[in-house]
Amino acid sequence: RACLAGRGPSLRGPGCLFVGSVGDGAVSVGRALDALREGGFASLDEDAVRSRSWGELPPRSCLIFCDPRNAPNHISFLAEETNDAMVEFLSPLLPVARALGIPVLDFDKYQTSRDSVATGNVVVPLVVDYFSQRMMQTS
Repeated sequence: RACLAGRGPSLRGPGCLFVGSVGDGAVSVGRALDALREGGFASLDEDAVRSRSWGELPPRSCLIFCDPRNAPNHISFLAEETNDAMVEFLSPLLPVARALGIPVLDFDKYQTSRDSVATGNVVVPLVVDYFSQRMMQTS
């Protein structure tokens, strides 16, 4: 299992990769911290993951983007094309939603950050390698 930008890691089964971000305004990564500790998740170093310099990944691994200056938001974990289409569609409504204090799942943040590709360049290789390692161990 892989849990990306979600409420918390799965504690069922022997393995799970959790990826969260302090920049996620829709689902606070703080909600997952107790479960990560309880589940014995190994914390991956953000710099090592960004440089793709990891070895064997523990069955229960987590990556939390901690630097608020470049931490992905909730929408950053989705595909750029999808995000761009949704932002284009929602753009006229975002200022109104902001003024009324209506949550917009970080679309307002993504409108300025446009960081899906950068986020994917970090997250996708990690997820692929995690699943590759897990599948090789079970076959």
